[in-house]
This record gives sequence, C-alpha cells and structure tokens, in this order.
Amino acid sequence: MLEVRSGLDADTLLMAEIKAASKEESLELLAAEFNGPLLRVSRKGYMLFANVHGANLIRTSKIMLGDLAPIDWQAPLQQSLEQTKPVTIDWPINDEFFSLTFINVPDAHYVSVFARHIIGDYDEENRDPLTKMPNRVLFLDRLRQATALALRNDTAIAVHVIRLQHFKGYVETLKFGTADAYLCKVGELLTNLIRASDTVARISRDEFSIIQVDPNGHDGIEAVAEKLRNALKTPVVIAGERLLCRAHIGISVFPNDTKIAEDLLHNAVLALVGKFQVNEKGYHFFLPPMRIKMDRRLSVKYDLEKAIEAEDFTLYYQPKQLLETGRISGVEALVRWNHSDHGEISPVEFIPIAERSRLILPLGAWILRKACEQTKKLNDQGLGPLKVAVNLSALQFNDQYIVETVRGILDETGMSPDFLELEITESIAMNNATSANETFKKMYDLGVSMSIDDFGTGYSSLAYLKNFKVQRIKIDKLFIDDIGTDMGAGSIARAITTMSHSFCMDVTAEGVTNKEQVAFLRRLECDEIQGEYFSSPLSYNELATFIKSFDPPEHYEQGFLNWSDFRELRRAISGNLARGKRRDVKDQRNSKKISESINSLFPTQRSF
Repeated sequence: MLEVRSGLDADTLLMAEIKAASKEESLELLAAEFNGPLLRVSRKGYMLFANVHGANLIRTSKIMLGDLAPIDWQAPLQQSLEQTKPVTIDWPINDEFFSLTFINVPDAHYVSVFARHIIGDYDEENRDPLTKMPNRVLFLDRLRQATALALRNDTAIAVHVIRLQHFKGYVETLKFGTADAYLCKVGELLTNLIRASDTVARISRDEFSIIQVDPNGHDGIEAVAEKLRNALKTPVVIAGERLLCRAHIGISVFPNDTKIAEDLLHNAVLALVGKFQVNEKGYHFFLPPMRIKMDRRLSVKYDLEKAIEAEDFTLYYQPKQLLETGRISGVEALVRWNHSDHGEISPVEFIPIAERSRLILPLGAWILRKACEQTKKLNDQGLGPLKVAVNLSALQFNDQYIVETVRGILDETGMSPDFLELEITESIAMNNATSANETFKKMYDLGVSMSIDDFGTGYSSLAYLKNFKVQRIKIDKLFIDDIGTDMGAGSIARAITTMSHSFCMDVTAEGVTNKEQVAFLRRLECDEIQGEYFSSPLSYNELATFIKSFDPPEHYEQGFLNWSDFRELRRAISGNLARGKRRDVKDQRNSKKISESINSLFPTQRSF
C-alpha cells in the first residue's frame, strides 16, 4: 500500500502551481512543496510528467509517460479545462482509493494532477462483488467519458463483449465455489491483457466487456480480439479441475456504429448474439442489419403477447395419407398468425421468438386445445376417424407438468387420447434420452401416441431408440427431396424405414411432392405420406370439405389382393426364399413364379 499523505489543500496547490509557472521554477521545486504524487497531463489527455511518488502511482496502474491517461480521468480533466476551480475525484486502484485533484494552470499547456491516498473501503455500488472489477454501471460511466474524449480528439473506440461458452455447464456440474473462482481467474487474465488506458468490466453473469481506446484502426481492433481469443483458449486449473476457457466476442466501434455509449455496448451484444458475421476466429463485428433484426424481434415479441391474449391465431391442417389403403389417416396441426398490420407472419419467425421468451407455453397450450376441439368436432360429424398430430417445443416437452397439461386439455375438450399424437424433434428426444423416455411412457399410459419428427437430421442412438415408447418415426423431407436423383437419399429413407419397422414403429415420409417419390416409398412399404403431393395445409372449413369429397385413388382397389394381404404374402415368400437350403429347387422356382405374378399385379412394388 502506498502511504502517501499531504496537508496541502486544493487552493494551496493551485497557488503553488501558478507560482511555479510564473517564476518558471523547476518541477522538482514544486514537488518538494508537495510531498506526494504529482503528475501533469496534456490538454488532450496524455501523461507528460510524474514526480517520484507519481511515477510509483502510475506504474502500479501500468501507465507510462506518453500513454493516454486512464478513462476515468478524462471527464474531470475536461471539466478542469472549462473552469478555473480545481476538480476532485476519488480514483480506485488495486483495492485502494486516491483523491485526485485536477488543476488547470492558466496559460499552460497541461493540467496538474495531485493525488492523496484515502484510507477506506471499495465503493461496492460500482464494483462487481465477486471479481472486484467495474460493474455495468461503472463500465458505462467510463464509456461515456471515453466517447466524450474520443469525440473531442477525433479518435475511435472499440467495445468488446466477451461471453464465456462453458460457464453454465460449470455452474451446474462443478462443486460449489469453483465456478466463482473460474470467473475471478478469467477477470484477472483479461485485466492483465489490456492497457492501463483501457477498461475491463464484468457486465453480467458470464460476460465481460472491454473499452479499447484509440485502437489504431480496424487492424488494431482485430489484433486485440485475436489476443483475447488466444489467451482464453488456455485451460484454467482451479481446485484440480482443468477448465476450458473459450469465448465468443462481439465488437462495436465508435463513432462508425454509434456515438452513444449505451448503444455502443448494446451493438456489441447484438454482434455477439446476432451471428450475422460468423467467422472461425470467434469474433463478430456489429452490422446495421443486426439492429434492424433485433428491433423486429422486439416488435414481434410485444405483438405476440397481445395476440396470445386475444387468441389471434388460426390452425391449418395438413392431411396425411396411408399408402396401404390410400385413405386419409390423420392431419398435422400448423399454427398461422395473420397480423393486423404486418399481414401473415411466418411461424419460422414467430415460433423461435415465442420459445426464447417462454411465450411458447401459453401459445402451445392454445394450439393443443384448439386442435383437440376441432378434431373432435370433425370426428363427431362422421368425418373420421381422424387423428391429429401436434408439435411440442423443447420447452413444452421438458416442462414438468406437460403430462398433466395434456390430460387436462383432453378432459376439457372431451377428445379421446386415441386421436392425439404429439410430435417432438429428434434433437429434443436425444438431448436427455432417459428423461424423454419417461415422458414417452407417461404419454403411452395416458393413451396418447408419440412421434419423432425430422428423423435422420440428429444423432439418435439405436440403443435408445429401440427402447423409446414411440409409435411413429417421421423421415425428414431432406431425405425425400432427392429421391430419384440421389441414391444416398433413397438409401437413408430405406434404412430408416427398415429400422423403424423392426422396432414396431410406423413411418411417415414428410415433404412428398411427386409420384416418383410415392412409388419409391410404396416399394419401401412406408406407412404414410405427408406433403404437397397429397394436400397442402387447409383451414378447418377447407379440411372438412376435403374429407367429404375425398375418394381413394382407384389403383388401391385393383387386383385380387389388398395391400395388407400383399405385404403378408411378400414376407412369407421372402422368408421361404431365405430358407432355400432346406427346400428343393422346384419349390424355390415356384415361389419366384408367385413373386413375379404379384409384381405384375402391383408394378410399383420392388420385385423380390
């Protein structure tokens, strides 16, 4: 601790400085009158001189003569230049406080700064209690001072927001206190990387931010970002735990992006989360479209809250067709939002916003309730039996009350659980396979079917899949689109179908658009198709009309065997052929003749 004290008050200091200037006395003479840290700062904010005590002080804070003075000196420096009275501030450094007095000497090219040590505690209000670094409030205060100085000196500022990638996992898995120690270590690492004229702060749970003043152009900003990223790649060892210390960085530049301090920080956060300019280096510069997109998100979120309350949504239903009989097997419920001002807003836009804001819970409950009400009404009108599939988001499916919610809606609407199927994506199912299967079992006990959507795009483990209480697998349209042109896509569809049937699960092909795909899927014995080839999504009234007027295509009725009989006979013949060594050649030839006869009746089937 620097034990520096002085009995001279500000007025005495001012008179001494004026006296020294008017008599052109040496700085050493003035320093002898003031037994404490004495420094001189240029009118543009650069360190010009320090006496012995002053040199010790700035060396402690890693400032050298010729460097830009610390950011929190800039406002009082400017204030002292604009008035004749001395300006005094409290300045924290290394767990200590100093009182700094800024004195504008008339007709001089500098401002004198006198320091006096204050015995006291941290100003907790402006410090992060864990790391002792500046908090968001103090960071913004320094950013305002930095932007004011940069505007006056026509220089730039870069704000870097650093988000730690693994912190949430550390909090959930490491023993108590380890994650806190990790944050302190990261804060210490960042502090040691920056210049004394820059500022680093902890602004949220897993985010730090840096003010880089006078960065020497775009290259200088990238150089700092690279330095931060490289330093944060080094593992941190805490209590025997080797923790990866990786981060993403968002960057915003003054005055190019904005001249307002708060917006500068906000833009850096947008660059971090917007991912418009993703690069392998891990840092992202703010771009104007990011703000436009964020403003749009906020507007949609606000209107979404009102729309949920007013039930300003409509359900459309896309019919599904059984390949075995050609008949309508069910429908998938799809939500639509016709905004009063903006027109049709795509679910691709508003569903992710609803999920991030947790509005998907009330919206999802409304969708499920409305789908059950309308499906029951269609079945009661004799237009069934019709089964409705409703998608669940990860937030809904993982909600601890999801089974009770579904049971309550079934009781409320009076719909039988036999006519309800709930869909989740493959990634949701595999995120926590054990917990997911527990929910599957509860839904099965309730009488509600479960299906896995977008299958083939995730990372399912067959060991889990075969034990899942799931009744249907839906092949993602990605593997249907290229059927007929890409042998790989057909092979994947065939593998998924065979595997699912071996697990006693039905298979639905999504996104079917042409007859060639249908023919291929029939050869695979896929159970069900869904897509524009059969029907586009329909409103409730359109669906009722569609069902009333629908007749299965004639080719499903031709021949002396129906589709089910054909499948059974094919299995029997295939089984006999596989046991050829135990049968004579004549029997095998007879089986092949039967097979050929069946294929002539059903030309779309693959011959066996």
